[in-house]
Amino acid sequence: MKNSISLLLVTSLALSGCSNSTTSPKVKTEIKVQGETELKKLISGPQPNLALAEIAAQEVKLLNPEVATQLAKQMEGSVNWAELQKSTTHKILKTAQGFVMGASPAVYDPEYMSRSLIRQIEEARAAGSFAGRIEIQVANMAKSEALKGLMATYNETLNSQGKEISAELVERWSKEQPEIIQQIDSLISVDVKNRAAEITKVLKQADRLLVTYGIPDEDQAKILLYGLIANHLHEVLKEHKTVKELIRIVGEVNDAKAKIQNVLLLADSLSKHGQALKNDWKNIKSSFSNIVEDLKYYEGLTDPDQMVVSEEARKGVIRYLDDVLNGKVNSGEKASSEKKSFLTEAHPIDKNVDSFLTSTKNASDSLSNLINITEQLSGALGVRIDPSLVDAMNTAKKVTAGVELVHGAVKAYATGGLVGALGVISGGAGGVLGIGGAPSELGMVKQDLAEIKKTQMEILKIQKATVRMIKDLAVMIDEYHQQELRALAEIRDDIITNLELNALTLNRDIHLCHALLSYAYSSSSPVGVRKSLVSVREASLNRQLFLTKIGGLKGIRDALSSSQGSYAQSCHHAMSLAFKQEFISDTPLLLRHINRFQDGEKESGIKIQSKLYTPALNYFHGKISKKDFEEMSLHLPVLDFKTYQSRKIDHIYSKATVNREPNLLSLVDLVGPLSLERYGTLLVALHPYISTNIRDFENLETLTDEKEGMENGTKWSQQWLAGALEITKIAIAQESILAGEPLLHALELDWPSITAETSDCVKEKKKFCFVRQNPLMLRNLLTYIISRKNGFSNVNYSSAYEKGSSGTNDIANLLNVKPDRLIFENSSKRWILKLDNQDQLGLQIYLPTPEVVARGRIEYSEAMPRLLMLQEKIAEELALVTPLNLNEKETNEMMKLLIIKN
Repeated sequence: MKNSISLLLVTSLALSGCSNSTTSPKVKTEIKVQGETELKKLISGPQPNLALAEIAAQEVKLLNPEVATQLAKQMEGSVNWAELQKSTTHKILKTAQGFVMGASPAVYDPEYMSRSLIRQIEEARAAGSFAGRIEIQVANMAKSEALKGLMATYNETLNSQGKEISAELVERWSKEQPEIIQQIDSLISVDVKNRAAEITKVLKQADRLLVTYGIPDEDQAKILLYGLIANHLHEVLKEHKTVKELIRIVGEVNDAKAKIQNVLLLADSLSKHGQALKNDWKNIKSSFSNIVEDLKYYEGLTDPDQMVVSEEARKGVIRYLDDVLNGKVNSGEKASSEKKSFLTEAHPIDKNVDSFLTSTKNASDSLSNLINITEQLSGALGVRIDPSLVDAMNTAKKVTAGVELVHGAVKAYATGGLVGALGVISGGAGGVLGIGGAPSELGMVKQDLAEIKKTQMEILKIQKATVRMIKDLAVMIDEYHQQELRALAEIRDDIITNLELNALTLNRDIHLCHALLSYAYSSSSPVGVRKSLVSVREASLNRQLFLTKIGGLKGIRDALSSSQGSYAQSCHHAMSLAFKQEFISDTPLLLRHINRFQDGEKESGIKIQSKLYTPALNYFHGKISKKDFEEMSLHLPVLDFKTYQSRKIDHIYSKATVNREPNLLSLVDLVGPLSLERYGTLLVALHPYISTNIRDFENLETLTDEKEGMENGTKWSQQWLAGALEITKIAIAQESILAGEPLLHALELDWPSITAETSDCVKEKKKFCFVRQNPLMLRNLLTYIISRKNGFSNVNYSSAYEKGSSGTNDIANLLNVKPDRLIFENSSKRWILKLDNQDQLGLQIYLPTPEVVARGRIEYSEAMPRLLMLQEKIAEELALVTPLNLNEKETNEMMKLLIIKN
């Protein structure tokens, strides 16, 4: 036996005499919480503000240092965790979904929603969301309760069997070694605190009898048994003069040897479980430390001034880091040659990430594993499981499985990269792993638990020490994305992108929003103004870091009362200008306003607006019925051509429910996606701090005064977030139009007219130049036409494509174009479609490969997934400042969870 067994059980013995029964009734005690009234106002008052409540809960905790532990204990055994999880988050998620759906009929179309881009984005958003953090916390507490009940059951089993073992030993001693009885009885006068230890000494000196039970002399299990027996003999001497009374108390006892083996088997199983859990956490720590070192190495390779690698290799490193940090869902489908070559190499970080995720998954599954052990041992070892504990275990498994499915580290990494996975590990006092919230009196696993908690703290320390590096890497990746977007020169040309970036550079107010946010990453104040980009993928992380850095309301008030206060005022002004819902046409986020920042610029050069977007919008307007853009689900793009054909066409072209003109007026002015992402991300992170003027309030009570405090702050947040959501929906609809998604059906019907045009679209403008000059739209249209004619299969197309030049007529017939419009490029083995009469360098495009047709995915701009994620985050923040009609019970439960969670 390993020494860890004795550590586990000896630790448990101190509690074995007072173990809580799993069937004992729960005594409900009233817990006084200073600040409770004010916190409840923030949760469900006339002007609720859950975003601010999350901050205020820290203040309540500072006022009541022991309240979190008290509330957690009060909730044990008195809460249906599955129902609590649903009741505390269901209304938030439903409200947020309603904001996103708007007037779209997609909310009633499960098939549409299952194949929409937003479903992928929902998964990427989940781990860092408010609702996600609450769900993790509830699962954590359900695990804690089940684990505590298991430990109590194990203690009861050990107590019962240990008492019978002790009684048989006393009976044999009285016959074979009466001197041991005399020595133990003589300890009746020893201080109660030391008596069990003194009895153990006697047993060690005269342990001949234990050998007869088949226990080797040097086995550590002997120490375990000494402690177990000594504890029961000590209990007898509390009430009686001799330990012989134990024989009478217990009655007839048989086969102590079997009982000893049962005890050792049970302890061994628990020990192995505890050791495996410790090993998993050690692996989490070591693999994460290795990941940090790997990131430092790759960070060095990305520095253009170091000249360590070629520019192409540097780009490959940056794109690879994007996948690692932010998830492959954000990196798009196309990969350039340098990315492919770089990603085919073996990278040490891959192995470390795999180890990190595997260990995290194992640790997360630890409760289920322990429950399985219990079920296996219950019959063989006489572990009696109370029905209430069975219910608790089943609930914990159910709740945990649901959370793991949506918020688990593996899922978080797949959709949100390393940043998402770290949010799961550190969030909710142990996240989905259910360790941080477990009570300290867990009997046999107490020692292991202490070591695991220590390891967790070390991991969090490493994470905090490196989060600035991760943040800077993320910023560098985003800056690269903008450079790459400019270099593509497909939809957005250099001029328009530079216009946006120059406008942002000249906007002092938005810089001060950055300065306020960067305070969370610094160790001193005031903070220099950060000019680098922020990413929507970091919005939740930014909020949590700000909250962790500054603390409760007092810390925030002190920070905002310094130089940060002027930053907050300027940021407030910036958000009011950007997101005035009633005057969307006046927002500085529109490209026509951004163009004003270019002094002396006579020719706007905004190709995307004048050459591509406006003609596409006008064409679309002439094809549709009298609908609003939300009714057509333009802000809910679909994933593939098949779903577009079977579901989206009906949303767009069916008759409207209201007889009116098509309402596309709000889509006329093109929104700058770079500007929107920056403003929107800062809004999501900072609105609770800049809306309420926290620095003007002395305490929690004055903050929640409805005449001056919470009401005004909530109204500002509501106005900004509602405006931001509307603009984001508009931007998504515009990106959908630029990608051609809502136009595909009409464009397919007009394909003969499109291919009949032969102008170069420079000297002579034609009706369909907006298609022929837009490679993104044209690629999607070609793939859609080929897919439709092949019944959404690539069999016929693949056969013709792979024939090379001999397949010209087959492909021409498939596309309904003249054979002389097709060129087979021998060097690349790809087909080119000519769209004008120019001999060279005219309007032309590569045909989609058979693999692209087989995948059937609609291609969108790099901005689309970021805008969809921004839409999700803004909608949830808006739900947090919207009345949710929480009843008294739901309000109380939400209050407790917020206090416990922080």
